[in-house]
Amino acid sequence: MKSKIDKPHVEVTWKGENESDSEYVLSMDNFPLDSAGVWTEQEALSIYKGKMERLRMLYMGQLSRLGYLLQERRRRFLQEWQAVGGAREKGKD
Repeated sequence: MKSKIDKPHVEVTWKGENESDSEYVLSMDNFPLDSAGVWTEQEALSIYKGKMERLRMLYMGQLSRLGYLLQERRRRFLQEWQAVGGAREKGKD
């Protein structure tokens, strides 16, 4: 009779399972960097508030720049319009 034994899969086995370090790896509950990169709600809000403030300042700067460009283009357009209009009036004479 053949005994039905499941072959181990890669997902459920670990090569260093029987080594002395395996106890350390399996008991990493007290690992000091376990909560590294985890922030409290207050810390996360503070970080994102700073980022939002920076974005607001960048957008305000960009909006100011676009307003300046719009004024300059309008000024040039009006100058060209007056130059063309003045030339037409001279041509009517």
